[in-house]
Amino acid sequence: MITADQIHAASILIVDDMEANVALLEGVLRRDGYKTISHTFDPREVCALHKKHRYDLILLDLHMPAMDGFEVMAGLQALEVDAYLPVLVVTAQPGHLLQALKAGARDFISKPFDLAEVLMRVHNLLEVRLLHRELVHYSQKLVLRNQLICETFGRHLSEDVMESLLALPEVIRLGGATHPVTMLKAELRDFTARALHAGLAPDAVASMLNVYLDKMVEILLDHGGSIDGFTGDGLLGLFGAPDTRPDDAQRAVTCALAMQRAMPQVNLENRATGNAPMEMGVGIHSGDVVLGNIGTTARAKYGALGSAVSLTARVEACAAGGEVMISQTTLTAVGDLVETAASRAVVTSGAAAPLPVYLLVDAKSRPVLTLPRATAMSDVAPPVPGA
Repeated sequence: MITADQIHAASILIVDDMEANVALLEGVLRRDGYKTISHTFDPREVCALHKKHRYDLILLDLHMPAMDGFEVMAGLQALEVDAYLPVLVVTAQPGHLLQALKAGARDFISKPFDLAEVLMRVHNLLEVRLLHRELVHYSQKLVLRNQLICETFGRHLSEDVMESLLALPEVIRLGGATHPVTMLKAELRDFTARALHAGLAPDAVASMLNVYLDKMVEILLDHGGSIDGFTGDGLLGLFGAPDTRPDDAQRAVTCALAMQRAMPQVNLENRATGNAPMEMGVGIHSGDVVLGNIGTTARAKYGALGSAVSLTARVEACAAGGEVMISQTTLTAVGDLVETAASRAVVTSGAAAPLPVYLLVDAKSRPVLTLPRATAMSDVAPPVPGA
């Protein structure tokens, strides 16, 4: 809301070659409370003056000997980058009013002056001008806000998830809310031990991880997931954040199968640089988490918290290299859209009974992603005891 004080503090330039007209307009405006009023008798000075002072309103006479008002407005148009020309034209010829408005003028005053009309039109135009300036300011802040969100989340989120975040004003506020998601945790098997045993230099280790993580993130984003975070040689992905979709669990399982199918290509790239092949295990669990911007005002992270996140890690720990394990809640969510081969129980703290997990073999809607079947329960990694 623009206040009367803001309007009366606005800067005004009067442009007229007739001293009497300038004195009349300036006197009327000052008596009404306007404080910042300038004038010039030379229209050729207007552009330079406006470039220096950026007036909120210019009262411009159309008919002056050295340079007419239309020429002045043409020069002003080049200075107004936001395309808003703050000009109120003054003329004794009604036939020029339409031409003036087409040239960019916002309104007009007819001669001889009706002083009440002058004050009303000046007030209204200044209010619009100041509102326009506020709108430009808020638009710039919105652009910066969106840039901040994109810089913070952009590399970890798919394009549609980014669009959802940008539509949520609360995304940059601290706090969270309970939200159902499907989580995918992927981690390399014995990578650190193998790297140390092979005596790999730190830059070689980083290079191998970058090849692996680049591919896994690409696949996860392609399936509409988002990255909650990286854990050394692994990652945690979310499906259903910030918006729940009916196929969150299905996309998670097809994503996991695609990730495993991509590992030979990852290893091929690493072999080209003389590095050993890697194996990855994947675990998927569906459950409620606290989802939001968690941290402090100085440093915060958009992600998930809760026991369901810990359970996802336990499901992942049951997967051997090349395998995908899913929890009962995920299996229930996808139903007969997947095929599983083996199951075993995971012991977790606080649970009344061990929780079953299942070896994922196939997503029936994506048969090309079928993984080799486990032939025996020994193929599945042992359960992880509760902490």
